[in-house]
Amino acid sequence: MSFSKHPLLTFDRIVNAVDQARRVSRKTGTPVYSFLIGEHFYNVLEAIPEAGNWAGNFAFKNVKRCFSDLYHHYPDSFIGCYDENANRQWMIDDFYTATQESINGNQG
Repeated sequence: MSFSKHPLLTFDRIVNAVDQARRVSRKTGTPVYSFLIGEHFYNVLEAIPEAGNWAGNFAFKNVKRCFSDLYHHYPDSFIGCYDENANRQWMIDDFYTATQESINGNQG
């Protein structure tokens, strides 16, 4: 795996997103659904979060912070579903592949 100077492909950014997904899954005891939309990673649950648990119920305008709504609007941005037992290296590989696909798609 080779990392470039593109801000989306930095190893730290990918690892931080993977670790955040693992933390959320461990904390909630439920699977986490990961997306790469634009240059931002989103790790969301199946249901909309209860008030006070997350910073707002919307990922961005009119798109709820839950799997079904993000997948409805951004199906091609879905990286995968992970639980607390997911292999960290496999997740890093998945997130890295998603960043490459996003960058290559934006260059064409």
